[in-house]
Amino acid sequence: MKRACQRMKIDVINCQNICIPNIPRIRRLTALFMRQIGVLAPNLEWDLVSVLLTDDSGIRLLKQTHFGMNEVTDVISIRYDPIPGEACDGCTGEIAVNAQRAQERKETCSWNANKELGLYIAHGCDHLSGAEDRNVTERARMRRRELVWLKKARMTGLLDRKPLFSIKLKKTLTAERR
Repeated sequence: MKRACQRMKIDVINCQNICIPNIPRIRRLTALFMRQIGVLAPNLEWDLVSVLLTDDSGIRLLKQTHFGMNEVTDVISIRYDPIPGEACDGCTGEIAVNAQRAQERKETCSWNANKELGLYIAHGCDHLSGAEDRNVTERARMRRRELVWLKKARMTGLLDRKPLFSIKLKKTLTAERR
């Protein structure tokens, strides 16, 4: 059996104009959450995780394309298991997070938009591990776990010292890879 690639790559792709993302910080936060997945699902090895920052229209299109549902959501996660015969045999994951919703939800949440976006990324990573939220019990289990992850992120300074994003004044398209 081939081993997974030595180092998981994390791509952060910005496809929205609601905010200016702090891509290195989002990458580090995603890496922290993916390490938590290693505890949950130790048999899953990861080659690449892509985080797509999008808005309402972008996430609606993704939801329609992948799930046949014409609706806006906060996060979508898709895991691709390894293809036999490939150079690396780790999983690939995609997490699409709705930066627009995070920005708008700050008005109704007990925390700021950065923590809301962090929660979306944590929730997406949780789904990549195989966790489901089809009923109240599953949703509560996932939320408890994600809040613990957010606490770890705050303790390491990934959420409180510098923002994950700030309000954007002009449109850009950014893609960075590590």
